[in-house]
Amino acid sequence: MREGYIANRVGHEGRGESVWLGWFLVHVLKDFSELCETRQDAVRAQHYRSEAGWLTGMLELAWDGNWYRRAYFDDGTPLGSAQNEECRLDSLTQSWAVLSHAAEPRRAERAMEAGWRRSAECAAPTDPRSGSTASRSAD
Repeated sequence: MREGYIANRVGHEGRGESVWLGWFLVHVLKDFSELCETRQDAVRAQHYRSEAGWLTGMLELAWDGNWYRRAYFDDGTPLGSAQNEECRLDSLTQSWAVLSHAAEPRRAERAMEAGWRRSAECAAPTDPRSGSTASRSAD
């Protein structure tokens, strides 16, 4: 078990990778490519589009079956995976996959559905007699 907030340990040795930040970068690259086009810089615009396309392909490898993982630690261990006990499903990653307009549409939809389902489970009313939630389903 890692100490402290688990996400703070992602990349602390310089080798970890953030999936949510990758989706954000894809969004920025796409926006900058459009800006370059308006400034008549077609070469740079194409470069940014190419990088966004390559990065999108790499980010799709972070698909965990029902959502995108949040990150990878320096040793390659995933964070935000169905196999994790902590930070199992991260809404930030799912949101940026959608906001980037780059994630595979069916996956983006499934990821958001999983996020909504998980949020509803976490917010489910508890039975005051037992302290358990009314219903909990597996992710």
